[in-house]
Amino acid sequence: MESHTGPHNQRVFRTLHLSDRQLHDVRKSLKGLRYSIESILPLYKGSRVETYMGHCKDLQDLFGRFNDAATAEALVRQAIKERPDLTEAGDAIVHMAHRERKKILKKLPKRWKTFSKDVPFWCQ
Repeated sequence: MESHTGPHNQRVFRTLHLSDRQLHDVRKSLKGLRYSIESILPLYKGSRVETYMGHCKDLQDLFGRFNDAATAEALVRQAIKERPDLTEAGDAIVHMAHRERKKILKKLPKRWKTFSKDVPFWCQ
């Protein structure tokens, strides 16, 4: 497995400029990383493994919440187009989902920085 420091770290700080689809792809990559790590966990022991997995799960959760909010926003916008009588309630949901996405995007660089500072346990 490859280290995620250096250029990899810089790439994620540009996530604020990625599309919703691209952010979802990052989430799927994190999920793949986590599952790969889980498959080799019996070979490693110690708190470093748990810490690294915790950071990985935390990021995956953050990206998952972003994707959930983006999906909700898109679905509700579509529903409003099909059913204009839902506009008032739908706009409230869209507004909440949009706010959630913005909150997550503010948290993302700090969370990624924490993750990237943690030297992967397989590199030690």
